[in-house]
Amino acid sequence: MNVIKSNATPLGRVLRGLILTSAASMLVFTGCNQVKRVCSSLTGASSDEAAVSRNEEAEVEVGVYTLKPETVELTRELIGRTRASNTAEVRPQVNGVVLERLFEEGSLVEKDQVLYHIDDNVYRANCEKAQARYDNLGLLKDRYFALKEKEATSEQSYEEALYNWKIAGAELDLAKLDLDYCQVKAPIAGRIGLSEITVGALVTNGQAAPLTTVQQVDPINVDMNPSVRTLLETVAPESEDLQETKAEFFLGAKATLILEDGWKYPFDGKVTLIDNRIQEDLGALTIRAEFPNPEQVMLPGMFVRVFVTEGTRENALLVPQQALFRTPAGDPYVWVVGQDSTVDQRPVVTKRDMGNMALIDSGLKAGERVVVEGVQHLARGTKVSAKEITNLPNSTTLEPALTETLNEPSKSPIVKTREGAATPAPQNQTTPIAPAPAPSAAPAQTDSK
Repeated sequence: MNVIKSNATPLGRVLRGLILTSAASMLVFTGCNQVKRVCSSLTGASSDEAAVSRNEEAEVEVGVYTLKPETVELTRELIGRTRASNTAEVRPQVNGVVLERLFEEGSLVEKDQVLYHIDDNVYRANCEKAQARYDNLGLLKDRYFALKEKEATSEQSYEEALYNWKIAGAELDLAKLDLDYCQVKAPIAGRIGLSEITVGALVTNGQAAPLTTVQQVDPINVDMNPSVRTLLETVAPESEDLQETKAEFFLGAKATLILEDGWKYPFDGKVTLIDNRIQEDLGALTIRAEFPNPEQVMLPGMFVRVFVTEGTRENALLVPQQALFRTPAGDPYVWVVGQDSTVDQRPVVTKRDMGNMALIDSGLKAGERVVVEGVQHLARGTKVSAKEITNLPNSTTLEPALTETLNEPSKSPIVKTREGAATPAPQNQTTPIAPAPAPSAAPAQTDSK
């Protein structure tokens, strides 16, 4: 076997030693860095746990609303259309040519005001002819009466003369009536519409097309068609505290009105009519309310919102809409602050939205505090620092609104008062929906509408 001898010089041995020493140093440095990173990781975990512990001990600031019993007026919102209280179609009752129109279209007219003048020459001649015949037969009747007194004629001859005289009187009355019909008059007082004919047109007695139309709009009616469901909800009180105004649905109840542009009508009305049958094609019943209309602001055919008073409810509990949330299953709940300043979820039952408040049917009681602001950081058992919210509007001064579908979104128009001020209109507000929180984590909340 050949033995390989090393040719390494003393200088080579020195370089090899330096290389080995550098490698060892690098290994030692890398190991120290790894140890430092592990230590830093452990130290950081301890710091995070301490921060979490401090956060758990810190109190969350929230705004609360304290429930108190109130007496509220319950109303139901219905959509209606305005109708004239009286409508008269003006038609001619004689034949002839229209010589003159004596009214201004769209103006207010009085009862028996002359609207049109029809050519009356023929009818005037007929009237004079009937008058002459009446006078002649009257003289003949008097002669027969004198002869009868002298027994110079029979009783039958006198009766025939009397009969003919009376017939002539009736014919004279008809002739005068036809002459009077040449002056076409307004049958009722009200606002007159457009003229359907012009001067020079030939009109006939009993024609299908009216000459014009007169509508009486003071007072004005509003017809509504609530569904059968609405009627059943009205008949059955929601609570023993509900004081019904009328046992027979809405009859005689007070009604307030808002026009299409959000303007609140200044005059209150009342329900005057409830139909006696259900419309089978719509499943609805016609209800009519009557409103004063002295300034002729409302015209027939307008769509309006009507708030009909159902009654009042004693000891009602109202919760701000922004404090009300729903689970994914749709069940409403609120956050309630307990005596130990911790919060918990409380399921509630609501059936009515009243402006920016919700009427609570069950689940809460007077004196309890519900969280209105700061719900984003809450979980069951969270310690809170509660502060009473004082800038919420007074729920009893709002116009309550209830629609048949509580979850139907609605707009919030501005109600214009007669003085020009602007206030929020009665509206239907929906409850914000938020998923139910996990037992150990704060739930994701949505902002209240």
